Amino acid sequence: MFSANFKLFYVFRVLLFAGFILLWMICFVSLPGTGIAQSTGSIGGKVIDVRTGEPLPNTQLLVKGTVLRAASGVDGSYVIHGVPPGLYTVEARFSGYYSQEVKLTVVVDERATANFQLKPSVLWSSEVVTTGTGSGVVKRELTTPIAILFSPEIEMAPVESIDQLLQGRLPGTLINFSSGMPGAGARFFVRGVASLASTETPAIYIDGVRVANDSFRPAFSAAGTLSSALSDILVGDVARVEFVKGGAAATLYGSRAASGVIQIFTKKGQAGPPQWRFQVEQGYNQANEQFTIEDFTKRHILEGGHLQRYTFGLNGGGKVSTYNFSARMLNGEGNTQKLDRKMYALHGGLRVFATERLQLDFSSAFTYNDFDRISSGNAISNILLVSERGWFSPINQASPYLGFTDDQKLAVLEDYFSPDLSEAVNRFRFSTAADYSPSSWLQNRLTIGADYRKSKQRDSIPGTITSNIALFHSDHENLTITLSYAGTIRYPATGNITSAFTLGAQAFREEIHTSNASDTFFRLSGSDDFGNSLITSTTKQKLSNHGFFIDEQLGLFNRLYVNGGLLVDDDNAFGEASDLQAYPKAAVAYNLSDESFWQNSFLSKFWNVMKLRASWGKTGQLLPFILSPLFAIPGNDEIKPEKITGVDTGFDAAFFDERLGVEFSWFRETTKDALVLLPGSPVTGFGPQLRNFGEIQNDGIEVAVNAPIISTPKLALSLRAAMAMLDNRVTELNDTPPFTIGGFSFLPQRVEEGKPVGIFRTTHATGNGAIETRLEFTPLPKRTGSVALNATLFRNLSLSVLGDWQTGGYSLNTGALLRAVDGMKPEIDRIPPGHNFTTASSVFIEKSDYFKLREIVMRYQFRNVKYVRNLTMTASARNVYAFTSAETFDPELTDFGSTISSIGGINVPILSPPRTFRLGVEVNY
Repeated sequence: MFSANFKLFYVFRVLLFAGFILLWMICFVSLPGTGIAQSTGSIGGKVIDVRTGEPLPNTQLLVKGTVLRAASGVDGSYVIHGVPPGLYTVEARFSGYYSQEVKLTVVVDERATANFQLKPSVLWSSEVVTTGTGSGVVKRELTTPIAILFSPEIEMAPVESIDQLLQGRLPGTLINFSSGMPGAGARFFVRGVASLASTETPAIYIDGVRVANDSFRPAFSAAGTLSSALSDILVGDVARVEFVKGGAAATLYGSRAASGVIQIFTKKGQAGPPQWRFQVEQGYNQANEQFTIEDFTKRHILEGGHLQRYTFGLNGGGKVSTYNFSARMLNGEGNTQKLDRKMYALHGGLRVFATERLQLDFSSAFTYNDFDRISSGNAISNILLVSERGWFSPINQASPYLGFTDDQKLAVLEDYFSPDLSEAVNRFRFSTAADYSPSSWLQNRLTIGADYRKSKQRDSIPGTITSNIALFHSDHENLTITLSYAGTIRYPATGNITSAFTLGAQAFREEIHTSNASDTFFRLSGSDDFGNSLITSTTKQKLSNHGFFIDEQLGLFNRLYVNGGLLVDDDNAFGEASDLQAYPKAAVAYNLSDESFWQNSFLSKFWNVMKLRASWGKTGQLLPFILSPLFAIPGNDEIKPEKITGVDTGFDAAFFDERLGVEFSWFRETTKDALVLLPGSPVTGFGPQLRNFGEIQNDGIEVAVNAPIISTPKLALSLRAAMAMLDNRVTELNDTPPFTIGGFSFLPQRVEEGKPVGIFRTTHATGNGAIETRLEFTPLPKRTGSVALNATLFRNLSLSVLGDWQTGGYSLNTGALLRAVDGMKPEIDRIPPGHNFTTASSVFIEKSDYFKLREIVMRYQFRNVKYVRNLTMTASARNVYAFTSAETFDPELTDFGSTISSIGGINVPILSPPRTFRLGVEVNY
């Protein structure tokens, strides 16, 4: 079957480039002014910020009820050509501002003027969001919380992939990377730990198409080396990101939506003349030595590397269509040997206004990544583990290299670096969507698309002190096909009572094919061919999910909104005989500040907006492919899928003429029939078995603050901050006895009723040689947050600073423990006399609190430059510095395990993400 998929992949590539050719053809036939009849007029004007008087470039101007539109230029001005005579309403939309409408009359051969003065909205109340509702809805009418990232913020971020972009920008979501190697996976924790059988990565859709989101999959042969499908999702052409979490918000996405849903919308271009974009970036990856102990590591292992990126883009459009095209190339050297990365990417987006009632959206992307890696984690071939343990130190009496000369040590070092471990990834995605509105009260949207990813992992070991001659090959293919439809009836659409009823259906099919081959001992050194000892294995897995949903949004007096919905889906993750799963939801939002008594009271003078909301809903958690076959082991016929029930209450408020916005949520999410992989009963003769063991509960609060402190023509200063508090615990075990899900024999991580998931069972020295065993130290941080400061001086100079933090979590410092085992000081002094690391394991548990200065970006825009539209220079730094009490381990990298149930809390010497410095020049014509 997958031989056909191989061919399909190449067909996809041909179709991609054919699509680009078609896109270019449409570009040149849809330029403004093409085919404009003489019996028309035009609409023009300017868009400015009402507070500062500054122009707002790239504002979307729409002639309502038609396909006519335009985008404002750098000076805020715009022109809409080819408008037939008549009475119209023009709407101006700009992200982060209230929309505004102007009514006017157009006459033949004349230009009607419509100027706009837009007011900033700290709550983004006028934004039209699509996630979690079944159809587009204005944010002020939304009954559930949502986080939105807009294009200006995305373009400012010095990142490549979507996981890097989201880190520190999603309230209530902790994103920690597993290492500093290119393409490494990131661990997501969304409102705590809801499952021990699945990762916490949210479901991800790009332009309505579900894509592979495996962010924590171990590489085939090197312990701790993780591969991430998220590293292929580039951010250069992302226009907007929406993120919803909680039962009611994610209900309409059903199974596999328990951790929330991330909707990514790519650029489709803007109406106007063609705009050419060229960008060159040069940078440097500096090895992060902040947590390094040994001088040998600093002098001979850690190193810097050159980074370069080149980007070409084109966008524009006219009355018929808009388009966006881009090409990228990146070449980067890592922070030690053999960590190079190459990336090539193409993206195309096209929006066609076929008629006034039919809009077609097309997008496609192709990405090629080539990563070089080294062994990591707790593998014996992890050179950081060896070096930071002190085996190259002349004072480590337990080192096997004690007494080696410098040349001999360097020869050993080369031996550790001699294996060639690489991963090459080809990824293709396309999406086609049609919006058809046969009348003003009926809207239909049909989406079809696919995501194909093939990863080729190779490990060639020439024969070292850590391993015999060996060769490993692993091919991992993932194909996801999505088909969805949603029809919305808006009737009545105006008045004291409004209704939006949506009926939809969705289906996706995911196929994974993994093939492994290995050859040890008999392969000739220096050869990449397999010998007679070849061992192969192949797995093929399929997941089909389909269902339908209904959703009703009822509006009362333009301020009270009641929402209810139900999704029913069927999934084969639990076998063909599994029952249909139902996911209901109910929610309400009340814009209290719209009431006359509020507007006429003294509160309205400083308290501008007050919206109350509450929601309840259910989502599901299906099995990952690695575990899905295990449900059918004999003796476990009663296994059921996990279901997560979420309750969310809160408010959105704005103060002081919308100079301070606050979004607050309290949530409780309860996982029923939680799944875990446990050893089978010896009498059955079967191996590990999935079981429904009980219930997990996560309670918490989330607060997000947005404050444009200063808004003047010469200076703009804004602050964004977020904080989340979490209480995670196992509330029921039913008939299952407490069990271990990770850690080591001397320091297991346990699941016990009334305690946080994965709590450490530690031993304490109590004196006179006695020991005491306790359940304490949770690996999951209890408090997380972020802060961002943005400033603009004289319209030209912009500065952005982002930091994120966590507190309340703990981690085992494995590096310090190993140094103590070798008798190294000062680590050995932690252990009380008469004890060892097994009888006093708690002494190596340390706080994993930190505040990381994640990003600093400075940008200067040259205006009125001859021959170009604008010229921009950018300087940025990422992973700048960590403020933490942890001195010998990176508190972010506390999850070396490759098991799905691993929730962090264990650190081994590992490469921290490098400090990346970049200088860039961007020219727009």
